[in-house]
Amino acid sequence: AAPPALPPRSSSSSSSSSGSLAPAPSAVSPRAPAPLPPRSSSSSSSSSSSSRRLSVSAAAVNFATQVATSEEIRQLMRQWTGMMGELFRGPDTLESTLPYYWKLPECVLTVDFAAAADAAAFDAAKVQLAYSGEYNALLLQFVEEAAEWFQVLKRPTPRSQLLHLPVECTVGPHTSFAAYCGAPQGRCLLLRLDVQLQRIAAQQLQRLLPLPLRSFLLLLQQQGFLYFDLWDVLESPTTPGRLLFDYLHCILHARVAAKSLETLFIFFNPQDHSLRIDAQQKDNSWFRRKVILPLGCGGSSSADFAAAVYVHPDGHTKVLVKAQQRSSTDRNKEQLGSIQQIPNSKVVRPSKALKFGEHDPKDLFAHDDYIPLETMIVGHPF
Repeated sequence: AAPPALPPRSSSSSSSSSGSLAPAPSAVSPRAPAPLPPRSSSSSSSSSSSSRRLSVSAAAVNFATQVATSEEIRQLMRQWTGMMGELFRGPDTLESTLPYYWKLPECVLTVDFAAAADAAAFDAAKVQLAYSGEYNALLLQFVEEAAEWFQVLKRPTPRSQLLHLPVECTVGPHTSFAAYCGAPQGRCLLLRLDVQLQRIAAQQLQRLLPLPLRSFLLLLQQQGFLYFDLWDVLESPTTPGRLLFDYLHCILHARVAAKSLETLFIFFNPQDHSLRIDAQQKDNSWFRRKVILPLGCGGSSSADFAAAVYVHPDGHTKVLVKAQQRSSTDRNKEQLGSIQQIPNSKVVRPSKALKFGEHDPKDLFAHDDYIPLETMIVGHPF
């Protein structure tokens, strides 16, 4: 039989039943969480700056670690530092010299300041030129300044340089120099400096006639040379084309590729106290060199010297010149030790500012005695 139907649930029981299943509402409602106090701006900025300091410190430590452990980074930093230093200080010119040239037979010596225009600037008002008889050379004194406005680390630096004279030329009473500027107005920044020298006349030279080699060796024996000393004189190593002077025995050694003994000439110049050798070489060119006699060696005339010439086994012509060896031969000792100042005759300005690569300097100095460097020979100390 079917089960009996259950009686319907009343509303009260339904509510009580549902109440038994769900928690009864509390008489006091729960409190909402209290809001956090607002952060002040000072604490926020201190926290952010502290975090930034920590990040910068960490980055610095990381960078220092990489530099300490990586040779490539250290090398790159050295290169970068050198590049920045060269940019603000300019290139290093401590060991560099200015090129100079000779124009013969006009006896003009030219110093090319424009060759260093990208490295430094040179004010003509700060240039001094003097002649040193001891070295038979010009002493050039100048001040090296910054070439560009951004070379803030480059300070004016005094510099000096010896300029050797050509064999055929010397300094006379009318010797002077001319300064060529790079702009028509303003400071005279040098492009070049021309020195007008004086050509040595043939009347100023005294020719030395060479003795036979046997007579020359006998003369040395009379002056106290032993057999082995004579052998050392004959076989002394001598560089071809150079004049070497033995200060101990006052003997000049030279080895020249002379065409013949008849085309070789030896001179003494009492004006600058020098010995000079002229020889026509096998290619028909002329070899001309001279050497200033040191203090303690020399003479007052050609009679105070003895010379000998012979053909060396290697094919060169060996030249030997014996000077007197006593202090009384230094007739111009005070003159040689003195310095002769050379004046500035004129300042030459161009018709307009020179721009390298656009103008030919000769066109800007058309009305002056401008000698192109291409027609000159490079100066040298021999």
